[in-house]
Amino acid sequence: MLKRSGRPPPPESLTEKIYQLRGAFLMVAVPLLLVTLVLYAMPSASTNESIEDYALTHRKAAPDRKTSFAVIFDAGSSGSRVHVFRFDQNLDLVPIGNDLELFVQIKPGLSAYAQNPRQAAESLITLLDKAESVVPREFRPKTPVRVGATAGLRALEGDASDRILQAVRDLLKQRSTLKSEPDAVTMLDGTQEGAFQWVCFMNLLTDLD
Repeated sequence: MLKRSGRPPPPESLTEKIYQLRGAFLMVAVPLLLVTLVLYAMPSASTNESIEDYALTHRKAAPDRKTSFAVIFDAGSSGSRVHVFRFDQNLDLVPIGNDLELFVQIKPGLSAYAQNPRQAAESLITLLDKAESVVPREFRPKTPVRVGATAGLRALEGDASDRILQAVRDLLKQRSTLKSEPDAVTMLDGTQEGAFQWVCFMNLLTDLD
């Protein structure tokens, strides 16, 4: 009969431990990786990248005359975002540089400037400049722009939200060369928020057609 050795089993190697825990590791790592990719793929307005460098990155070649663009601002409670889309003659999306769209976001949102409507509007200048930097100058007068404000402004008291929206309209009129219609800046109710970008997208296609 063999005697059992009193020696403890040799310690597991790091490779063996990782192999045994691979299932739990994948369950945690994969979602984190996906979230990280989504967050860090979005350009941040807080970088030191200049407007000119940003334009060169996102507009490598001059578009032909059958190309068109559209700009959508999403002014949420936590921050403001801008999307710029480019279309071909069939109104199919065309990449802007390496991305399907330009997307930039800043914080805080417009509601943080409840006491100063002009400052609220001016907080969008960085987004506006970057949006216009990827739209060639000759295309800007026919490039429609839309601004949709959500929960943050709805929560403000009195006429603060209306004053901010008017300041944004004035900003677009005075500073931007984009095509801004009278109803381009609007307040959204709760039922409209989720569909805002889609509805704007379809309306902009109608404007471009």
